Amino acid sequence: MGFGSVEPSDVAAAVAAVGELAAHGMRGVTVDPSTAQISRRFNDRALCPIYEEAQRLGLIVSTTMSCLLGPYQDDCCPEYVAHVATDFPGLTVFIQHGGWPYVREALGVAYKQPNVVIVPAPAARNRVGVADERVGEPFCGPRQPQPTASRRITARDPART
Repeated sequence: MGFGSVEPSDVAAAVAAVGELAAHGMRGVTVDPSTAQISRRFNDRALCPIYEEAQRLGLIVSTTMSCLLGPYQDDCCPEYVAHVATDFPGLTVFIQHGGWPYVREALGVAYKQPNVVIVPAPAARNRVGVADERVGEPFCGPRQPQPTASRRITARDPART
């Protein structure tokens, strides 16, 4: 599954790039506003045109949520994804790295929002016991084909591993 990425500091250019990605057959787009040239939170209203275009084109939006990215610890709060998922119900959003360290909050967002999928870091997949079915297989970008990343699967039962 091919994903591209956009630099969301220039929203108009990012919207155009989303269209180009779709035209080239990409299935999704990565939007990481906390690490952009102009740092923003994922739910910043200025980014809505990017999400609107991705929704219109049927693209998945992926965002990396980890305290290791962005200038502030709360840049990775999964509640920001909940806001976008509510405002754009036809948009599927992948939370990369499970929103760490806010994993429980990310699970709550995915439980409530049917259009949110949690994608844990590859190393964490076998360590986390998750009851929710909206946890995808680890996905590390466009170079690694992961056909299961876009479908919902049932997490492994920790008692069986």
